[in-house]
Amino acid sequence: MAGVHVEINDTAIVNALNRLLESGGNLTPAFQEFGDFMESELQEQFQDSKDAYGFPWSPSKRAQNEANAKTLVEHGHLRDSFHPVVTSETLIFGSNAVYAAIHQFGGETGRNHKTTLPARPMLPDDGWPTVWEEEIVDILTEHLGF
Repeated sequence: MAGVHVEINDTAIVNALNRLLESGGNLTPAFQEFGDFMESELQEQFQDSKDAYGFPWSPSKRAQNEANAKTLVEHGHLRDSFHPVVTSETLIFGSNAVYAAIHQFGGETGRNHKTTLPARPMLPDDGWPTVWEEEIVDILTEHLGF
């Protein structure tokens, strides 16, 4: 997937994954369930114009000037470009939209880089949001059979 790569290592999640692996469990169903959860959370973020931690995105000019307009949602292409890709060993969650990175991290864009966009992070980049961490630990615990 192009655009954005964020890697988070969280002790509680790593420990739960290790317990599941040690029990001989298949991670694919757990990864798929968490990927579906992330996709649902991201849809809600776009609806609320907030990042994964609940902080509001800087409103876009369009959102400021048009009634009922949402930041980063004109046609929904960016919002709808995020999906999980799951294997037995990995969960990759991201967008195949090449412009996802400029919205995630902000920066200069446009002809001659004359436009500066603020960062409007869609994916967590500073540790898991608490609700995400709790959900993945619950999912992994469920798949461990506890």
